[in-house]
Amino acid sequence: MIKNSSIKKISEYLEDTKSLSMAVDRLALYKQMQDNCMTTKKRSYDTIIASQETIIQNLQLQVKRDKCDLSRLVNQEEAQFYVFYLHIVKRKTLRETARLTSYSKDGVVAILRRIRNKCTQIKRR
Repeated sequence: MIKNSSIKKISEYLEDTKSLSMAVDRLALYKQMQDNCMTTKKRSYDTIIASQETIIQNLQLQVKRDKCDLSRLVNQEEAQFYVFYLHIVKRKTLRETARLTSYSKDGVVAILRRIRNKCTQIKRR
């Protein structure tokens, strides 16, 4: 069983990566809006875009810290944590993760589902 402290770290990582993805999408939207606007509003978008880029840089640093924290936990946790680490953090495919951990592909999917469910249960508390 994965420790609650590790589940909290996983949950933080998932939230931070989601926030980063949303911030990158917002930046792309602002740049598109800037391209389509009148010349007088372009400076306003420059400010918004600069602010969004700062937010993205901060989130990238946070995600990097989260990855370091999770990599330290790999040796302290059980094999199910390693499945999460390989697939979500190291971005290995389900097939690669299954091969590296000696689980079946369906077993990897089940483990990932259980971990995500635990993360959502902790968020609700």
